[in-house]
Amino acid sequence: MSSKITSVYDAIVDELESLYPNKTRIPYPYSLADNNARFLIDGYGFTIGPASFEQFEFCNFMTSREVTIVLTKEIFRTDSDAITVDDVAKSLLESVYDVQKLFYSYNELNVPSDIAKVDISSVSGMEQVLSGKQSFLTMSASFNFFILENL
Repeated sequence: MSSKITSVYDAIVDELESLYPNKTRIPYPYSLADNNARFLIDGYGFTIGPASFEQFEFCNFMTSREVTIVLTKEIFRTDSDAITVDDVAKSLLESVYDVQKLFYSYNELNVPSDIAKVDISSVSGMEQVLSGKQSFLTMSASFNFFILENL
């Protein structure tokens, strides 16, 4: 029997696929530069971060597990066109907003008995990733998933 984190993990995969049907899932989001550039052109992925124990009821325990959604978009650098950068930045900001709305409504992830709540913890600034001669911008949004487990 697996723990509830497995069902939460699977729900995150399913929901991100539905939320970003036109984006490509990044195979190794823990190190963006180690991926083939084609995954970063308009990509998404997620990383699993640390967890902490949260006090809850007797014979149950709850962990707060950090999950970070990573988004990337190719940027065509030109020396005289700030609008290109603006468009990519706005696209990433909108994608972050969409995932925040999704996880803020955690009861729609189809695992409501496993998740007590989801807190939005942080959103990164824009960062650049280089892969060969291609350039990408990336942003990430982190969430704390409070997952209930029965003992």
